[in-house]
Amino acid sequence: MSSAASAAAAAARDAELTMRLRNLSMVLEEELEDSGDDVPELPPDACETWTEASIRTFFRTNGTVLPDSQDHPPAPASSQEEEEKNMDPLQPGGGITQNHATLNYADMPSTDPVWARVDTAEYQRVARLRGIPFRPNGLMPPGDDVMKACVKRANQTNGFPFQKLLVYPQSQQLDVAQVSWATGDKAAAAGLDLRYFFEPTTKRVFGAIRFSEQACIGAESGLGAHGGAVQTALDEMMGEVGKIAWQPLCLTSEFTCRMKKPGTLNETMHIEAWIKPDTAKPDSVMVTTCAEVKNAKGEVVATAEAKQVDLAKLSRMTGGRSGSKT
Repeated sequence: MSSAASAAAAAARDAELTMRLRNLSMVLEEELEDSGDDVPELPPDACETWTEASIRTFFRTNGTVLPDSQDHPPAPASSQEEEEKNMDPLQPGGGITQNHATLNYADMPSTDPVWARVDTAEYQRVARLRGIPFRPNGLMPPGDDVMKACVKRANQTNGFPFQKLLVYPQSQQLDVAQVSWATGDKAAAAGLDLRYFFEPTTKRVFGAIRFSEQACIGAESGLGAHGGAVQTALDEMMGEVGKIAWQPLCLTSEFTCRMKKPGTLNETMHIEAWIKPDTAKPDSVMVTTCAEVKNAKGEVVATAEAKQVDLAKLSRMTGGRSGSKT
């Protein structure tokens, strides 16, 4: 690529990032307005010169923390408020009293009767119906090329976009996971925006993945997305292809990954997962799934392989003693 072409590509990427940060700032302003809070005025050049993390921090602190102060944070426990919050100053990193209300959850039993009536057909039906809810913290720019290619492929194969489904104990219904480490709006806010589609003709799950600075190895390090973020996306894809194409109650038992190239930030990449055909037998308790990430040039960024276990079937075989889950 010539220097002129490289400069043009860099300028295009900068313009795209600026537009995304402007959209983000408008969303954050609306959130503050809806909650009745004062909306700080963002400096005119912020979207051109600040990072996403800086903009989020600016609005979260009501405009009191600017990039310069973020680069030079106060020492730990330097304020009276921080000292009062720290319940264990002798512990490295301190200690904070836990909010047990947020920790009050129970595992869904693998023998729960709700799961017994959820098969792949029902999972696919609800997945098609629910689709992918709007993500206010989404990282995909309007008219994203990879997303357009995914939509085109889905339209040609009767495929559809979807998001992870779970059975909720309260409603006893299968529905979209509202909070998840790997997908949805909360994951996008943390730097990982993963959107996927199911292709019934091939029983593959394909989609788009984009990382922001929130998922980087270190701010301004130039090292790209953290390997753990890339692996999380691959694991999520393999889990979902197992659930929607094989057994809805399956979990990852083993996982291996090969990183071949850095995961670029602020670039939408293609991601795809499938089940190894020779492992998906009707009486199988375990199948092997595969996945890969490719960049815009078609180069493989990472590959992965996993063993997915049908937890419900395993529980029936062992009389409910399925052991620990991973």
